Amino acid sequence: MSEIGWKRASGESQMKPEQLEETKLGIVKFMSSGILGEQEILPHLIVAAADTRFSVANAADSALKRIGG
Repeated sequence: MSEIGWKRASGESQMKPEQLEETKLGIVKFMSSGILGEQEILPHLIVAAADTRFSVANAADSALKRIGG
């Protein structure tokens, strides 16, 4: 693990809010890509739909609507 990765994982340095938002958005997009089953991603998408960042919540809500029909 790199020094920067270690500091981020140990809490010594924090991500900027924009970086965190992009990371969360990437996770939501990955989960809704169809690689994983609906039952596995459903709880994660519900949590993401309640995120304070609009782009994350909107992407998760759209994925939930596709699952729900």
